[in-house]
Amino acid sequence: MPIVLLEKKKGSRSALIAADVASSRLELRYLLAGTMDDALIHTFLKSGILPPTYGGMFKQRYRIDCIGWGAWDVVVEYEPLVPKEPGQSVTEFEIGGGTAHITHSRLTVERYSWIDGQEAPDYEGAIGVTDGTVEGCDVHAPGFTWTETHWIPAPLVTAAYLALLDEMTPSVNAFAWRWHEAGEVLFLGVRGALRGPDYYEMSYRFARSRNRDDIKIGGDVAKVIYKEGWQYAWTRFANKKDEVAKATVRVPVSTHVEDVYAQEDFYNLGIG
Repeated sequence: MPIVLLEKKKGSRSALIAADVASSRLELRYLLAGTMDDALIHTFLKSGILPPTYGGMFKQRYRIDCIGWGAWDVVVEYEPLVPKEPGQSVTEFEIGGGTAHITHSRLTVERYSWIDGQEAPDYEGAIGVTDGTVEGCDVHAPGFTWTETHWIPAPLVTAAYLALLDEMTPSVNAFAWRWHEAGEVLFLGVRGALRGPDYYEMSYRFARSRNRDDIKIGGDVAKVIYKEGWQYAWTRFANKKDEVAKATVRVPVSTHVEDVYAQEDFYNLGIG
C-alpha cells in the first residue's frame, strides 16, 4: 500500500506571529497513512515531500504520533530565519562541576596510630594506600567548558574545512590562543547546520584545564612538577621500610607527564 500524506483542514497552518520576529512560529499538520513502519515514515518525510519553507519561515523539525491502523499524525514546525552578520557569534559557558582522580594530597594534616607504642606509617602524601596499591580518591576540580556559535558564510564551509575540523577533534592548542596559554584548551568538536542559502550556524565546543606548576608529589620533601592542562601525570610507587613505624609503606619514586592529545594551531579554526 502506498504512503499517502494529506494536509489536515483543521489545525494546520496555525501560526504565532510575534513582534520579536525570532519568536514567531508556524505549524503544518498532516495525516499520513499506509504503513506502521516508523523507519519507512522517516525516510519518506526526509525525501523532500515536506515544504522547506512556508509563510516566510523555514522548516526546523517535525514530529509523528501513531493513531493506529497505519495512520499517523504529522506536525511540521517552521521558524523564521533571523539574518546574522558575518562574524557574529554567541557564547555559552559553564564553570565548575568537574571531578579528578588524585593519588596525593596537598598536605598530610595528621597521622594517627591505633596500635600502642607504634607510629602511624608515613606514606608521603599518598592516599588510600593498601598492600601493593595506591587507590587515591575523586575530588571536585575546576572546570571551564563553553560553546561558541558562529554564523559563517556558506562558501567558507568547504569539504577541506570540514576535514580540518575532523582532524582537529580532539586536540589541544599548541600555541597561546586568545587569553589561554598553550596546552590549556581542548577542542571537543563542532556541530553545524545550513540556515538558508547564505550561511552555516556552527557551534564549536571547548574545555579548559589550567596549566599547573604547583603539583606536589611526596611528603615532607615533596617534589613539585609542571603539567600542562590536558597532559596526564602518573606516579610510580615502590615499597619502602618505615623504620619509625616498623612497617613497609608505598611511596612515590617517579612521576611521568604524558601528552595524550594531538597539538594543533587553533587559529586554523578561523574563529579568532
